[in-house]
Amino acid sequence: FVNNIPVIAARERELAGGARETFSRELDLELARGTNRVRVEVFNGVSIGVAEKVVISDLAEPAAERGDLYVLAIGVGKFPRLAGKFGLNFTANDAEEMSAALERSGGGLFADVHLKLLTDSTWSKPDKGNILSALEFAREARARDTIVIFLASHGISDAAGNYYFVPRDADPKDIERLATGRPPSGNSLVSWTHFFDALRAVAGRRVLIVDTCQAKN
Repeated sequence: FVNNIPVIAARERELAGGARETFSRELDLELARGTNRVRVEVFNGVSIGVAEKVVISDLAEPAAERGDLYVLAIGVGKFPRLAGKFGLNFTANDAEEMSAALERSGGGLFADVHLKLLTDSTWSKPDKGNILSALEFAREARARDTIVIFLASHGISDAAGNYYFVPRDADPKDIERLATGRPPSGNSLVSWTHFFDALRAVAGRRVLIVDTCQAKN
């Protein structure tokens, strides 16, 4: 990480073979003028090793190449397996407008804009499986890129405060169990950990916008 921004893409992070015991890697880092905080984290599945260093750069800032913008916008308004009262009127439109607004404003700021949209109107519906697949689309991002994930639907939390996003194919039994303080018995909801793990796995600046009930959790 340089100034808390991860600089290594997900595909370059995995270690295999002898590198799982010891390895050496050299990276060219883009530093800002002044104080830079460089941090290395290594995770072995059980514990994390951390090394940190402060690097002072008195050179003029390089003319860095513009990064790309990745936008994943998800809006769910129809829930075929839930009662009609659960329908939402504006979530799909919000996702579409957010995607369009970022495409317009990002055109002059980024080298390229990559959009992925999942709503009730798109060919690929915002079912859980499609949402999890869509979270993979920014794994090629680099340190200078920016990733934005926008979510609009129902949100619900369990008794411990763990947040779940409600996809299009949510099971009413899972909703009922959470509403009565019990953990979901099925696997139809999208846990907050899926979104955080997806953002941890990419390089660059990460922005998560959650427009749902209980989004504060």
